[in-house]
Amino acid sequence: MTTSQEKGDSYEEFICQLIGNVKENGRDIRSIKWGRNNNILGASGCKHQIDVSFIDHSFKKPTLVLIECKNTSKSVEKVQIAAFQAIISDILNHNKSPEFALGIFAYAQNARSGAVKFAKHYNIKMEKTGVRPNFTFHYKSLTQAGILFKGTGSLIANATIAKS
Repeated sequence: MTTSQEKGDSYEEFICQLIGNVKENGRDIRSIKWGRNNNILGASGCKHQIDVSFIDHSFKKPTLVLIECKNTSKSVEKVQIAAFQAIISDILNHNKSPEFALGIFAYAQNARSGAVKFAKHYNIKMEKTGVRPNFTFHYKSLTQAGILFKGTGSLIANATIAKS
């Protein structure tokens, strides 16, 4: 039986692998990190655990991309987006942070309308990935479809990339 922690960890790893595929398809993505030990310091002095992060140098100025992952059947609530927005702001205001940041909230199934409205206001991209084992993920002009399946003791991703 898979625990909710293992389910979340495998989802984060899968999203990270899909971002790796984006890198291989033309985006100048560097410093891809994920998981429980991916902590980024904010202006408050607090470290924030970020599910997946990387710096995209394909923009005019390097942009820190922060991804929050929720692989649950529960609907994404506005308070979760508000917390993520506060974390993005704290990280972005740190003197060693890149000048620009992009927030992506990746979720499996549902999001409440207030969460979507709040995210849109703060330019947080809501990315509905679908339900295991079939996921899709969109980043810039690339659409990826992947299957998360159990291998020899670990979960791995197969993905295909299509320019949209």
